[in-house]
Amino acid sequence: MLKYIVLIVVFSIFAHHYYRVLVKNNTDSAETIARKTSMDKEQILTLISLQRDEIEALYKETYTINNELTNYIKKLNESKKELQDKNQELSALYTISKKINSNLNIDTLFQDMDELLKGILAYDILAIMLLDDEKKFLIVKYWNGPPIEGFLNMKFAINGKGVCALCVREKRALLIKDVNSIDNIIIVHDDMKQEMVAPIMYNGEVIGVFIVDTFKENAFDEHKLSILCSFASLASTALYNAKLYSDLKKTYEDTAKSLAKAIEAKDTYTRGHCDRVTELSVKTANYLGLSNDRLYKLKIAAILHDIGKIGIPEGILNKPGILTSKEYSIVKKHPSIGYEILSDIEYFDDIRKIIYQHHERFDGKGYPLGVDGRSLLTESKILALADAFDAMTSERPYRKPFSVEKALEEIKRNSGTQFDPDIASAFIEMMQKEH
Repeated sequence: MLKYIVLIVVFSIFAHHYYRVLVKNNTDSAETIARKTSMDKEQILTLISLQRDEIEALYKETYTINNELTNYIKKLNESKKELQDKNQELSALYTISKKINSNLNIDTLFQDMDELLKGILAYDILAIMLLDDEKKFLIVKYWNGPPIEGFLNMKFAINGKGVCALCVREKRALLIKDVNSIDNIIIVHDDMKQEMVAPIMYNGEVIGVFIVDTFKENAFDEHKLSILCSFASLASTALYNAKLYSDLKKTYEDTAKSLAKAIEAKDTYTRGHCDRVTELSVKTANYLGLSNDRLYKLKIAAILHDIGKIGIPEGILNKPGILTSKEYSIVKKHPSIGYEILSDIEYFDDIRKIIYQHHERFDGKGYPLGVDGRSLLTESKILALADAFDAMTSERPYRKPFSVEKALEEIKRNSGTQFDPDIASAFIEMMQKEH
């Protein structure tokens, strides 16, 4: 194709040059030809004129073709750029789809969406709102904009007059080219110029909306709105799955708390113990920088760490004095009992391992396995320390509670033997900052 274009362009230039030369020298040429032939000058000039007209027509036709080809090449280049832009957008959306659909943590999912969407849509403010379970209100679940007290988790009725409510009711995206021309819009910043709203649909039903705002005029158009809609479509499954996962985790947590209350009802001396140990374990895990997934499993394990006491006789659990060696050997079975109780719940596989190890020691002198710190889960070692700290600082029938300072001294003294030294050091540092 390019070869023919070049040939036509060259021919056009040649024809134009030849035509100019012919016009300039036609008289001299006629006289020269007349001398060498039997034709008179007028006949020869007429013939040259006809040839000139043909060449001029050819030149004009070639010039027209040349212009058409130039315009065609220009359109091809524009189409090429448009295809390249579209390809970049599709590639970005594919990358986004892979990343967000592998994330079930709804909090980090929102952050990922913000980061990825901003890479293809230049906006200044993003809000993600989800419908409540009764589908009556939109709730602000993510906000990246100017600080507004109480805006996060704020509710907006879907039967209201706002743009977002309209988006939900009519299940369609909206482009507000001038926010000042609309009455029913929330101006969250004085520099706001335009807004786009796209519904998040799952199985044909709206589950939320994306809202993006810009401080620039004419930054948003129908093409940008279509990109936002494509993103919302990709995000819908990820958000739905993450919400289901979040609800499931909450169900597990509520179930665990109910079981913990059942344990505490049986063991009156440890009432509130599970809550305190859970709080200490989560704080320590956060301080050490454990991932959200590991932190959640530790949280459930801490709530249920004494579930095995269900299998221990109440007379032993509630004995007001010090236990005999035989009684103590029975109590030491509770990590194993707890491990077995949770064995049929596949989701709790990692959790029950943490529970199983929470009475092990760093020096290998704990129970029920008697293994050293190198073989223990970090979560188990955190839980063991939190459990011991709460036991020391809680009142028992046979002794008064330790002060925080005295309990921290005990932890420091037993660092490297009963407790992991790194975890003990971090725990002491954390508690000293608080107290």
